[in-house]
Amino acid sequence: GTDYEKIRKGILFANEHLENEQQDGLKRMLFSAREQRKKKINLERNNLVMSRF
Repeated sequence: GTDYEKIRKGILFANEHLENEQQDGLKRMLFSAREQRKKKINLERNNLVMSRF
C-alpha cells in the first residue's frame, strides 16, 4: 500500500501545482487585458483632446 500512497500523493501534488500555475496564468491574462483596455481608453481620450485643437 505504501507505493500506492506515494504515487497518489505525488499525483495530488502535481495537480495542485498545475492548478496554481493555471490560475496564475489566468490572473496574468486578466491583468493584461485590463491594462490593454486602460491603454485603449487613454488613447481614445488623448485623440479626443487632440482633435479639439
